[in-house]
Amino acid sequence: MADVVMPQLGETVTEGTITKWLVQVGDTVEIDQPLFEVSTDKVDSEVPATASGVVSELVVPEGETVAVGVVVARVGDASSAPAPQPAPAPAPQADRSYGDLVLSPVVRHLIEENNLDPATIQGTGV
Repeated sequence: MADVVMPQLGETVTEGTITKWLVQVGDTVEIDQPLFEVSTDKVDSEVPATASGVVSELVVPEGETVAVGVVVARVGDASSAPAPQPAPAPAPQADRSYGDLVLSPVVRHLIEENNLDPATIQGTGV
């Protein structure tokens, strides 16, 4: 079984917030397949699997902030796969579709957290 840990996504980054799980318990994953989205004070990114296998446990729920190096999930081989179970309860947030808009994980989180309509927000850059 392989532990998936919160990676260090920058030299001074000490923690990250799991903003969205892209897999569920029981899903088969391949090395480099995105497992979750993480937000830090420096970067928002997708974190890939470091091992192939079956997701056996999601240790940290969406919306929770954990230190670098903390186990957030476990991936095992197919023979040790548990029956599919729901992911840990996420932090309360709206589940909206944004159509053709391309939004980073942190922007989606801020929109949902503040109950905003992205169509009404005028950008200031490219």
